[in-house]
Amino acid sequence: TPYPTRYPTRPTPRPTQAPTRDYLPASAPFNISMLSQQEVASVTADQNGFEAEINVATYVSLVLQTAIPEYKSSSSIEPVVDNIIVSKVYKNADAGTVDLDMEMQVYYEYRDALINVLKGAVGDFASEMQIKIRDYFELETNITSSAVFSVYADAIYVDKDGCNAFT
Repeated sequence: TPYPTRYPTRPTPRPTQAPTRDYLPASAPFNISMLSQQEVASVTADQNGFEAEINVATYVSLVLQTAIPEYKSSSSIEPVVDNIIVSKVYKNADAGTVDLDMEMQVYYEYRDALINVLKGAVGDFASEMQIKIRDYFELETNITSSAVFSVYADAIYVDKDGCNAFT
């Protein structure tokens, strides 16, 4: 034959997506309202203790949700959510509110689960946090707390670029 046999050209497939890092940064603004002036004053008096309690309460409340296990796998000791910290605290004694900016790291496979839990679409994270916050204020002030916990759902941010980059 005058022309060599040609095979159809096939483009090379794109590489499989793989995360560029295991943990993604996340942030979520929390609000605690309906506080007495005495409760807001207790936050001011021991802000470091308050932040430590909120960090622990956030972790415990997250891993109590079925969508977010405590560890990556049954054979792993690496947590799904890690490095939870309060980055900023805004107190308003007159309004009876404390606003918190929370930062954490989430294992990339649980990014969407964390967003759903924080937004209240799955589980009962907000009610778990409310119980823990009321317990904290009742221990600190010896009065029954009517604190209300909420998450500013529209301001939740979880980085996704680390999972969408090609390696």
